[in-house]
Amino acid sequence: MFDLFKVILPALALMLAVQTASAEPDELSRTLINEPFSMMEWGCRETALKVDDWIKIISSRLANITARADCAYDWDTDRINIRIKLAYSPPNDESRLNRAELKKFMTSCYTITSSGKTYLTDFFSHGGFVTKNLNYTPELKQQLMGKFQISFVLLNPDITLAKEQDGKLVFFDIRDNRISE
Repeated sequence: MFDLFKVILPALALMLAVQTASAEPDELSRTLINEPFSMMEWGCRETALKVDDWIKIISSRLANITARADCAYDWDTDRINIRIKLAYSPPNDESRLNRAELKKFMTSCYTITSSGKTYLTDFFSHGGFVTKNLNYTPELKQQLMGKFQISFVLLNPDITLAKEQDGKLVFFDIRDNRISE
């Protein structure tokens, strides 16, 4: 009988430990679990991550410039906006960002991002097994590519430096004391 307690007591303790360790999702977790995630949201998220990777490579070559990308769908314009946000931190108060260097940086980022639009359209589809999927024809991919809008913004203050218009990068004439000629 003593041997039976040696086996039963540890088994009961283990069952109680396992039972108390399990929990169910609370109301907030259930709400988040049940909230659908759209292909547009997924595509914008993945696009921002990929463009961010691309511009980090380019910005690593420039001193005092950091760049981040974000991507969001704009309902009003029916565009997928890729914003490349630039922050300039001069080594001292006297330093200014060279306009030619800034334009070269923005042109490099734009060239890589615009030529990568075909690649970016792949983020707006399922990558694995699905029961229903959009039939991504070349025409549909072309239509999606036309929705991308690329712009560059200098942070602090928020100034648009360049924006894609009619398939070209258009620079704005910005008079800012942080940018030299």
